Amino acid sequence: MQPMRTRFCAGVLLVFWLLLAGACSYEYVPDAQGTPRPVLRFSGKASSLAPAQSTSPAAASVPSTPTAVASGKPQSTPTAQPQASRPVLKRLTEPGCCSGVWWSADGTAVLFVDKPDERDAAIWGVDAVSNDRAPYSFLVGILQHNDRYIIVPQHRTPQSVTLHDRETGESWGLIDVGLLPFIAPDGTQLAYDGRSTHLPRSINRRQAPIVVADLDGSNPRFLNSIYGGGIIDWFPDGSRLLVVGTLTEGRQLPALWLVDVATGAIEKLVDSAFMRNISLSPDGAWVAFLTLFEEDTALNTTWAVNVHTGERRRLNFVGAYAWVEAEGNTLVYVPARDAPDAGFAVWKLNVATGERIGLVDPKQTPLFIANGDWALAPDGQRLAFVSAKDYAIWLLELNP
Repeated sequence: MQPMRTRFCAGVLLVFWLLLAGACSYEYVPDAQGTPRPVLRFSGKASSLAPAQSTSPAAASVPSTPTAVASGKPQSTPTAQPQASRPVLKRLTEPGCCSGVWWSADGTAVLFVDKPDERDAAIWGVDAVSNDRAPYSFLVGILQHNDRYIIVPQHRTPQSVTLHDRETGESWGLIDVGLLPFIAPDGTQLAYDGRSTHLPRSINRRQAPIVVADLDGSNPRFLNSIYGGGIIDWFPDGSRLLVVGTLTEGRQLPALWLVDVATGAIEKLVDSAFMRNISLSPDGAWVAFLTLFEEDTALNTTWAVNVHTGERRRLNFVGAYAWVEAEGNTLVYVPARDAPDAGFAVWKLNVATGERIGLVDPKQTPLFIANGDWALAPDGQRLAFVSAKDYAIWLLELNP
């Protein structure tokens, strides 16, 4: 039964993410061999922003990490060394269990989609301390607003999604809101792009009207339109949205924009070709993104742009990353490996100061992550991942 169950879970996840892909900005994260693969990453928390202007690619640089860039050329030697304490590994699930890990909002459980018995597939959670496992949500969808609401895409119905309140047990359908509306930090509104279900052949010609409405979908207000992109995140005071795309149809460089929720006014933050993995820092001061496939291969790296000053910093790594919620402008990242049989390293970087600390030395702690499937706990002290060795979920204590 184990192979059948594994195939079923993989199938459920594949279909689920493919359905959501049409509503989200694609993000490309290098796999174990450094090949960019499309994934979806959902927005985190942020804080209020001040207007900023774009800057040129001739930007500040922070100390680099040794990893292969998209062109295959290595970057420079790091200035920081892995810390002395060795991380601790603990297996949370049985081998071959699951894929698609993420954390509960309170950081107590690692979540995944599974169908371990005759019941329908559900979101399950495994306690990071006790290893106890239990259903977290019998609805499979996207959790938002501290996991209170779950958004479930609907198909072959007039409704775009069903929004379920896990606190009250209420559910309601939303029409013409795209497949992934974004709930405001105060929980009273949602933002969505009212894109047509009949998309043009070229994604760059797809128009996405940016709309804000009450949580039940009533009182919709059109703010602005974007081409070839969509919403990335709310800012925590609810005053602005971060979106990506172009303002007119054509060959312009895609840009990151700040959209005022009250007036619809839009301001450019930065533009760059092939932006992927766009993420706003929890303190709202930085937006990080990865650029790939640039003709100038020196530009193929991860960048951070300061929202307040417009300063653009080169972070000098290609790989997946996640912001540390408790530390604002700090991220943890897993750079692409130089060889497919090498273990992964894990680094911590403060984008404001440039301080970089090695958390996992692959020579001391061999770390093999399957298909880039990992998630950082909200406290930044733990990392859950699917092992490429046994396809179980493991927990890595970064600072034991």
